Amino acid sequence: MTNKEAKEILINAKGSIETIDALSLAVDALDKRIPKKPIKDRWYGKGYVKELCPVCNDIVRLRAGTPMNFCCNCGQALYWENNERNYR
Repeated sequence: MTNKEAKEILINAKGSIETIDALSLAVDALDKRIPKKPIKDRWYGKGYVKELCPVCNDIVRLRAGTPMNFCCNCGQALYWENNERNYR
């Protein structure tokens, strides 16, 4: 079962308010494990390129620096194109 499949099952689960709250937390945690593509911001400073976390907008890479697998601020898994440290 993939993280995406588990997330869908948890979203569709029913139960008491406490169960729903616990499932909501589980969905949020699983959602962070599903890699998302960083946002490119090309208008930073004097032509510098920075890439931002798609969840919290924290910088995850400047120029040609080493891309990170996870955002240091919120923990979101990141997906890089062209096999640049793709999260598996």
